[in-house]
Amino acid sequence: MNDDKMYAYIWEFIVKSEYKLRFEEEYGPAGRWAQLFGKAEGYIRTELFHDNLNPQKYITIDYWKSRRYKNDFLLKFSDEYKMLDSECSEFTESERYIGEFDVT
Repeated sequence: MNDDKMYAYIWEFIVKSEYKLRFEEEYGPAGRWAQLFGKAEGYIRTELFHDNLNPQKYITIDYWKSRRYKNDFLLKFSDEYKMLDSECSEFTESERYIGEFDVT
């Protein structure tokens, strides 16, 4: 792990069919998650991927200048993060943390 390399944080979500549009709005590149991340130094962008074979499955990838910036964000904005996570929890059947990756 290199704290000076571009860093990606990846999650998988299984979304309730009745909340697909809301989920896409909240978790997409212009959604509330990206807006929250954008308050922090070092945030680059969010990408949202929809699985072609499973209509309920999505992947999000959040890019940061380095892992250090993402960790700083979590320290500074933990209350807002927890509140938004709680508000959005109704959209999903499950979520799975895939991992943290250096972007090469």
